Amino acid sequence: ALSQNPNLSLIDDIIINEFLPNPIGADTEAEFIELKNIGEVEVDLKNWQLDDAVGGSSPYIIPEGTLIAGGEILVFMRSVAGFTLNNNGDDVRLLSPDTEIKDAHSYNDLVSEGVVRARDENGAWQWSMSSTPGEENIISWAQEGDEDEDEDEREYSNAIVINEFLPNPVGSDTEAEFIEVKNTGG
Repeated sequence: ALSQNPNLSLIDDIIINEFLPNPIGADTEAEFIELKNIGEVEVDLKNWQLDDAVGGSSPYIIPEGTLIAGGEILVFMRSVAGFTLNNNGDDVRLLSPDTEIKDAHSYNDLVSEGVVRARDENGAWQWSMSSTPGEENIISWAQEGDEDEDEDEREYSNAIVINEFLPNPVGSDTEAEFIEVKNTGG
């Protein structure tokens, strides 16, 4: 294990593999960051840190006794670790005990509920509707019932239009703003 024979080259084998910044429902319960050991040797994660953007929430310091075997995936839940990922863009960072950034990923968009950011089989970051904490990632945009339908074969109607909207109503914007869509087709 790394703790018995520090081989600093091994720490490049620990990567951020998946994270969920905006779970369905309360963010405090289901947000998570998943780490993966892409190497073959077990690594002791004692005093490693999970953090968001500089100046954001306090980093989570991984406790003693947290080992990650080669090929293994570990999940850290917000409810335990206390980190907070913003729903409208943030950084997800993994720091070694000496606070060197070992892996990091930024996202700048408003994230829909239940959409995860995960690495595909080539290691590239993708948005996905399939949250797989603790398991191999699945990159998917299929909705229930259309698993067999290829996204490229879907037909989108030009008959759906924004018909009316009110961006600045009299009084409270939170109560009276609206957007109306209309199906102008059959």
